[in-house]
Amino acid sequence: MVGSLKSLKHSLKSDLRFNYKRARFVLELPRYIKKVRTYKDCTKSGLNLAFDLLTLFFSYRIYPDHYGPCRLWEVDKEEWKYYFGSNFHPPQSTKLLQNVQPYEYRIIFDDKYLTMLLCREMGFRMPHTYGVTGPGENYRDRIKEWFQMSSSETLIIKPVRGARGSDIYLARKTDGGIVIQSSESVQPLDDFELRERSIVQEMLIQHPRMSAISPFSVNTIRIVTMITPEDETIV
Repeated sequence: MVGSLKSLKHSLKSDLRFNYKRARFVLELPRYIKKVRTYKDCTKSGLNLAFDLLTLFFSYRIYPDHYGPCRLWEVDKEEWKYYFGSNFHPPQSTKLLQNVQPYEYRIIFDDKYLTMLLCREMGFRMPHTYGVTGPGENYRDRIKEWFQMSSSETLIIKPVRGARGSDIYLARKTDGGIVIQSSESVQPLDDFELRERSIVQEMLIQHPRMSAISPFSVNTIRIVTMITPEDETIV
């Protein structure tokens, strides 16, 4: 019962947030129409272009900023349903949360430690996890103990429920002791204040050819798939 009420409350908040953002995006449509008209090979007249974008917005409930990059003026309208657009916009993000990541299952996506346990049990290769620690624990001593267990010079500390790379720290072993590096500073471990419950893992070093793409993160290759109502997988 409690879980159902929480799910309902979360759904209502999502709907309010969705409608507010969607109303705000309506005001941006004229600006995007002007942007698409700068595409030299777009043959649509201003009126037809506006009709296309409004169709995507109201009929497909998609903010049409993919119209230009996907050259949808060349695509049959029957095929537009396969062009999802950016998943950062309210309609797309709301659909993903409702259909792919419902509230009651979202813990799998949000909790890094739970995800690690699940993937490890399924046989996926995972970076070695030393443990989880938090502000109320003696985390400085635990980090020292994990370095004694490890041959690595660097451990990574990530909030269990963090996202988008925020509040990630690197613990580094140096000649002067262990230091904690953030995006803003480097400080001795003894001065480090851990603000959130965090998972501590080995630091992955990617291949130089992958690092050449972007050296500031572990680069990934993602294959997007869609399962049809007939259980067919589309890559």
